[in-house]
This record gives sequence, structure tokens and C-alpha cells, in this order.
Amino acid sequence: MKPQTSKVRAHLMKTGSITPIHAFKFMGIYRLASRICELRASGMMIVTKQKKSARGKMYCKYT
Repeated sequence: MKPQTSKVRAHLMKTGSITPIHAFKFMGIYRLASRICELRASGMMIVTKQKKSARGKMYCKYT
């Protein structure tokens, strides 16, 4: 497993969710969707929820 994928997995196990902004700001992970895809391929169950920011922009929250 790639180091970034391991970081995302650990964060999901600890907190239960992650967003692209959080992944970029605190982990330096720019392509969170790719890391999520890798985790799903390894058998991890991850749900994607579409959210809308206060400014009306759409983003995904992974749980």
C-alpha cells in the first residue's frame, strides 16, 4: 500500500470521515479520490456523500 493511501486509511479508521480539503491541507494529498479507489480495491468499504459548501460548491465526503 502506498504511503498516502496508508495515511488516508489511518485517518478514516480514527475519525470516520475525510474530505478532499482536509486531505490536502493536513496530509498534502492532492488526489484523494485515487487513494479512496485504492482502498476500495483492497476491500475497504467506503461510502461517498456529496455535500455542498457554504459557498455553494460541491465536494465529496468519504466515510
